[in-house]
Amino acid sequence: MPDTRSIDRTQEYMARLSTRNLVIGVIGLGYTGLPLALAAAQAGFTTFGYDHDAELCAQLNRGVSHISDVTNSELRATRAADLFTAVPAPGLSPVPDVVFLCVPTPFGQMPDLSYVRSAARSVAKVLRPGMVVIAQSTSYPGTTTEIVQPLLEESGLRAGQDFALAFSPERIDPGSSGWNIHNTPRIIGGVSEESTTLGGAGLGGGPGGPPPVLPAAGPAVGAGPHPHRTSTPLVPSGE
Repeated sequence: MPDTRSIDRTQEYMARLSTRNLVIGVIGLGYTGLPLALAAAQAGFTTFGYDHDAELCAQLNRGVSHISDVTNSELRATRAADLFTAVPAPGLSPVPDVVFLCVPTPFGQMPDLSYVRSAARSVAKVLRPGMVVIAQSTSYPGTTTEIVQPLLEESGLRAGQDFALAFSPERIDPGSSGWNIHNTPRIIGGVSEESTTLGGAGLGGGPGGPPPVLPAAGPAVGAGPHPHRTSTPLVPSGE
């Protein structure tokens, strides 16, 4: 029997997405996060970017970009329209409806996940039913379900039931003149079928309508202990 609560929640989310009545949050305003935040703002969503670098946030709020993929004029236009604001962390305030984790994962012998853990804990403090969380930071298979999900569920809410959780590997090629956030196909996989649907809609609608988001393979997206594992190798990384 269909889960009527899930159907109602999905329909409400899609309606709010189409009317731009969702607040988008992006944690991490580097070469992945800032273009994503800008694209969401340009698509008409009120967007907040969160970063621990208070000086960077102040610079962005003055309309000065620090990466080549985002121009000062583009940034200033979203600031003038009151659609983008950089907020110094810690804490997520205002609280977004859809939040992207775009924090760095410095690589030694293994990815350093300290920033991912910190971001997940920040989200857990404000997590509420119906939120959509999309992890994008580069890491090894299992990070979403083994690291991010348990930290989020410390809130008392359950991924795939109370909130949506999905993983979509970042595919930004910094400085590329041919490929950008608007024309690079992406893969997404959620911890449940609903998580994939909501996450894919948020990823496709928030950044302003790039090519279709391709769902990860697997029955109901949740087969096996790591439902997002199939997403990484299906499309060659643009990093």
